[in-house]
Amino acid sequence: MKLDLTGNSPINQQYVSWLNQIATELRSPYTDLIRKLSEKNQGAIDWWVTPMASRNPYSCSLFLQICYLFLTLRIVEHKHPLEEVRVNSYALAVTLKKLLSSLHPQIRITHPQKAMMIIRSFTAFLRGFFASLYHTGNQYLFSKLFQNTSRPLSGNPIVLIDTFVYANSFSGEARDRHFTGLLDFIDDEDKKEIFFTPTFYKIRNYANLFKKIRMSKTNFLLKEDFLRLKDYVFALTHCLRAVGVTIPPSTLRGIDVTPLVREIYHESICSSSSIEGLLKYRFARRLSETKVSIRLIIDWFENQEIDHGANAGFRKYYPGTMIVGYQGYIVPKHYLCTYPAAYEEEHRVIPHQIAVVGKGLMEPAKEFYPHLNVVTAPAFRFQEVWRERKYLPDNKYFTILVSLPILFKECNDILNVLYDALRHPKIQGSSRHGYRFWIKHHPANTTAKIKKNFGKLWPKDFEFVSGSFHDLLEQSGLLISISSSTCVESLSKGVPVIVLGSLSGLTQNPIPSQITQDIWTLCYAAEDVVTAIIKYSTLDKVAHARHQAVGAIIRKSYFEPITKKKVKQFLCL
Repeated sequence: MKLDLTGNSPINQQYVSWLNQIATELRSPYTDLIRKLSEKNQGAIDWWVTPMASRNPYSCSLFLQICYLFLTLRIVEHKHPLEEVRVNSYALAVTLKKLLSSLHPQIRITHPQKAMMIIRSFTAFLRGFFASLYHTGNQYLFSKLFQNTSRPLSGNPIVLIDTFVYANSFSGEARDRHFTGLLDFIDDEDKKEIFFTPTFYKIRNYANLFKKIRMSKTNFLLKEDFLRLKDYVFALTHCLRAVGVTIPPSTLRGIDVTPLVREIYHESICSSSSIEGLLKYRFARRLSETKVSIRLIIDWFENQEIDHGANAGFRKYYPGTMIVGYQGYIVPKHYLCTYPAAYEEEHRVIPHQIAVVGKGLMEPAKEFYPHLNVVTAPAFRFQEVWRERKYLPDNKYFTILVSLPILFKECNDILNVLYDALRHPKIQGSSRHGYRFWIKHHPANTTAKIKKNFGKLWPKDFEFVSGSFHDLLEQSGLLISISSSTCVESLSKGVPVIVLGSLSGLTQNPIPSQITQDIWTLCYAAEDVVTAIIKYSTLDKVAHARHQAVGAIIRKSYFEPITKKKVKQFLCL
């Protein structure tokens, strides 16, 4: 048997199940590994803004590679016939050879040559540096060309809210996707002291963006208006300083993983997120020097590199100001960085308080820090889960709403499985058999980009739809997605969900384990998806009523309603 652990090919479904079990088992040991690395570099901001220090699985593959290592060992322990293991890490190959050479010398480890890994690391370094140079250069230039014409700061203490801005965030007036409706509950006088500080995501046309920001009636406080040229130089030279960060010998469960840690650290040290984190760190310093008075800071908190930099800066330069980390989403279990650790508080790189959007999310947030200060806050992005139903499904069809996530790889994983499901005899010619597929992409992407990245002839059964997610959801009988909070939104409205699991890596399932699987199904292959579609399309009235009852419980547990009182509490008004 050959085992492909490059992440480019599917692996046996039993092994995928083992892989996810191993990931659950290694959550705490891995966090402890990063704790020990952090203690060696506790005073170095250049360490804290690295993907490895933040435990960000999307920009650092260390956790996945360690899970691959333990998966291989488990397969060998169960005496499964293994002839070859393919990996895309030289360090992982060296580690496996060392562990298997004496007892299982017949197992061949196929891997890239060391020279190729050096070239790959250097290429990643250059790609990250020049991408960061492009974005920071554009931000600096166009912030100067389009001067700040907004209302000047009054001198009164302000509330600073960290959010993300996308290319389509300005359709007319600014539309914030992360704190939707927050300003609707604020008095006009209080609005004057609330400022949004944006992080730009997937922006190409900075000239157009800054023009719209400057014309907006929304209060924006841009870091570009305070940073100096030497701050950009400081951030961009992070790559040079990060090379000198200490990576000591490291073990996990008695196995030496030092080669893996060092290889992956050097592959990811020049990320655009790290440089953005350092700019936010310096932004806090410049605000302090300008005597800007801040009474409350709200961080859109995913505990990534950007968050580490921003929180380290504000906790250093605004030591008396409360920082609230707002987790306005449902956290997938393997999205490790979103679970704060006690050592991060010791080193002052996380907020003072974490605000989650439902009572059912409070205890899980404390997994690595039992004394974490956790509160609930309004579920701004999800306020429509509480609205009265406007639509009913069309009886002519069983409508399947496909909610695509922000990452193109995950989009392709979903679309490829559905592409195969369409060709199944039970689904083939779905429009004629009463099935229809509505495809809704993430606002940060476009239809053209989704089709281009898919790379195959676009099936006529895949119909792109736009408009309100909840309008579409109420007209659907089933949602299919992966890693997205829309899965739990759907369940809260009594609409069943298929979560597509990864056949090559870890499954980022956002559905809390407490929610009954009667209303959702985890699928890996097209055959599983077809079975689930047929199951949910043939539910009787009793089952639908049961799902509605489950949805009501989910709403109360995971989506805090938005009221004026709760918003004022959140903003300490």
